Amino acid sequence: MQHEEMVEGPKVREVRESSGMSIRQLATKTGVDRTKISRWERGTGVRMIREAIVVANALGCTVEELFGALEEENNAGASNNGHTQRHSE
Repeated sequence: MQHEEMVEGPKVREVRESSGMSIRQLATKTGVDRTKISRWERGTGVRMIREAIVVANALGCTVEELFGALEEENNAGASNNGHTQRHSE
């Protein structure tokens, strides 16, 4: 699999628009920079995401599992600010 090839963007725009959200609204809701969301919608900036998927597949886990430790760390710090962590199993 060549990572340098141009890839079709994820369905971010389709899903976002079907949810009735603008890029600005999605950025505000998620804390993800709107220019990053826009790049994902255009199919640029997805290389890291694709590489994370490849690594997760090679390790037999999900991308969420790979980055879950970071999320748990961030949530542990945020719990002092009244935030709670949700687990889905």
